[in-house]
Amino acid sequence: MAKVPAVLVVDENEDSRVEVRKLLVRAGLAVAGEARYGAAAAAAAHQLQPDAIVIGIEEPPNRALETIESLATLLLETPVLAYSSLDEPDAL
Repeated sequence: MAKVPAVLVVDENEDSRVEVRKLLVRAGLAVAGEARYGAAAAAAAHQLQPDAIVIGIEEPPNRALETIESLATLLLETPVLAYSSLDEPDAL
């Protein structure tokens, strides 16, 4: 049987993390863990070694983008997927 990919959920908002966790489980993926931005996300990624990372980007996007950069440097081969409820072209 194939290994189910484990995903780390990163978002500042706990409610958003819960909703993303539910979506991932419904999609048949394993949730390795969840964290907030910054050092917490880096520590979780280092410890858990997920197959993928899903991160929320909201206003202001700076901390999320810095976290993405840090995670991409820490786990070079791990895909980082971002989601957002922002619909303003300048924000995107």
